[in-house]
Amino acid sequence: ATMCSILMCILGSQIAAKGAAAAAAGKMAKKQRPGRCCTITMIILGVLLVVLGLLLLIPFPISWYPALVKSQIPLIERKDGSYTKLTGFWQNLPQLATYDFYFFNITNMDEMIYEGAKAHLVEVGPYAYMETEFKEGIQWMDDNMRVYYRSNKTWVFRPDLSCTGCMEDDVVTLPNAAYATTLALKAQNDMPPNVLRLLDLLLQALGENPMSSVTVGGILFNAYDDPFLDLVNSNITKLLVELGGGTLGGVPVPDIPYMGYFPHYNHTNDEDYVVRTGQDDPMMAFQIEKWAGQDRLSWWSGEAAEFKGAGDGTFYKPFIEDDDVLMNFQSFACRAYNMEVSHHEQWTGIDATVFTFAEDSYDSNKEHNIGYRYENLEYIDYFPDWPTCGPNHTYQPWAMGDKCVGVDCRFDVNFCSDCCDGSHYERTIFMPPGIVPLRCLPGQNKRLPFAGFLSPPHFSSSPSQVHDMMVGLAPDPVKHEMGRWWINTITGGTVHALFNMQLTIPIYNDEDFMLTTHMRNSFLPSFWTHIDANLKPYAHDFIVLSAQTVPSVVLGLGISFLILAVIFFAIAFCCFRRGRKREDEEEVFHTFTYNVSTEDEKKPAAVQIRPIADAEQRRESPAQKYPELYEKESPESSLSWKSRTLQHEGATEEAWS
Repeated sequence: ATMCSILMCILGSQIAAKGAAAAAAGKMAKKQRPGRCCTITMIILGVLLVVLGLLLLIPFPISWYPALVKSQIPLIERKDGSYTKLTGFWQNLPQLATYDFYFFNITNMDEMIYEGAKAHLVEVGPYAYMETEFKEGIQWMDDNMRVYYRSNKTWVFRPDLSCTGCMEDDVVTLPNAAYATTLALKAQNDMPPNVLRLLDLLLQALGENPMSSVTVGGILFNAYDDPFLDLVNSNITKLLVELGGGTLGGVPVPDIPYMGYFPHYNHTNDEDYVVRTGQDDPMMAFQIEKWAGQDRLSWWSGEAAEFKGAGDGTFYKPFIEDDDVLMNFQSFACRAYNMEVSHHEQWTGIDATVFTFAEDSYDSNKEHNIGYRYENLEYIDYFPDWPTCGPNHTYQPWAMGDKCVGVDCRFDVNFCSDCCDGSHYERTIFMPPGIVPLRCLPGQNKRLPFAGFLSPPHFSSSPSQVHDMMVGLAPDPVKHEMGRWWINTITGGTVHALFNMQLTIPIYNDEDFMLTTHMRNSFLPSFWTHIDANLKPYAHDFIVLSAQTVPSVVLGLGISFLILAVIFFAIAFCCFRRGRKREDEEEVFHTFTYNVSTEDEKKPAAVQIRPIADAEQRRESPAQKYPELYEKESPESSLSWKSRTLQHEGATEEAWS
């Protein structure tokens, strides 16, 4: 834009100079006003630049550029099977995501089992994995209005990004998911005492403990051997289940092919998706219609079951506004989150709108989040000191009369009312804020076979009564926030994302299982992961070009054109003024000739100078009338023409005044 301005200035100066030179040299027609060509040329150029500048500054950013961007947003497969630029980015995600896993290593397992001690936790990590993904099995549906696909994901362990000396074969002690599964089986089913006794003996015979020591790689993606799971998946068990009509002694057998948090999930896909392509409406592009063949999540209720219209965290609608609330569906968490605008800032040179998760995303005690509530079939009060209602709180609804009418004890605003019994309600006990249950195996449409919970790391959104139930937590509201998304305001593409999530498995006192009879009710965090996603360089450069460079260049050109127009109008004004001045001079020179009449020459004292318009009436000039006086050899040649003429005619100087 700067170079263009300089060139236009030089061009304008040259045109003006040539016009002025032509006028000065008398190259213009005698009847044409001097400077007229320069003036007209500058005005025409100025008007053209004003029109161009206004077009670039008004219609382009308001309608032309948005229309251009929206035309590139929809997911489109060309006739030759290739994809448009953005569709190619969507299919082969140009993103590198780092998953940092931190484990809560239990250092006092024996004291917990036999003495009822609090859990002592030591955080170890990070164990870093680099994740990439691409979409496969793509099928275009409903006249290309929707598209079906599966998302294939790969994790690669990165020792260079992990803690010093940390490797996948490191051993950590964590709550035993297999043992927690047996506790859940009892809570969810009405087992006869003899079956419970047999199950407990079976756990002891297999060497299962409430906590287990496993490798990092095994607990994450590689899976690990577990004797209880081996028995469940054995041929003899399958035969007994078949003979028992799908159950074993009236108890359903959990479908767990491998043991681990993400067992054999590497190099595979989660459930299938159906999303809008945006070909009918670019503002609806990338919105999820179905996941795992369903448009509602069966394990939630009410608003919590809704995810239709959410994005998967990579692409959202273009031209995001400050009052937009975006839905972010995370298959690992088996749910969607609401994100709201926090502020605007640049990320690596790209203008971005920063979205953060709603503060009550993990609070099931709010009316709009009640669908995330944990049923607590085991009826365990994991946090007996919460809520803190004070010494004056007395649960006595029978003594309150009509005062309890309309008081809903399901919501936290009424927990400390004398009409309510804190977190206890009918046959369940509520969880504190900052904790919601995990319902499915991560990324799969399968129920989690044990009680698992999601929260921010270190229960950073929960009250202190939660932290006090174990030793070793250090919640940091900044480091352990839920997460935030940097989304380019124009394209709707995610340029950077942070997401933190913690998995917790409770192990509680149950007299039907020998190894838990001395334990306290323990809410044990197992691990938390920090996800940091960034664009690959080529995708970053593309967004910079399309969303930053192009609008900036157009803005610069528009302003430059208006500035040049002002300069050209100024040059035109100067040309006009100069032409008028020269016109006045030429008009005087051609129209008025001052001569002395014959009659006046006889009366020198009365000589006057008056204009003679008719060329035929004009007298000869002194040089024509007295040529002998103007010869070089004349003795009077050194005198001025006026002095020579006056001396010759005998006139005086005063006669010419």
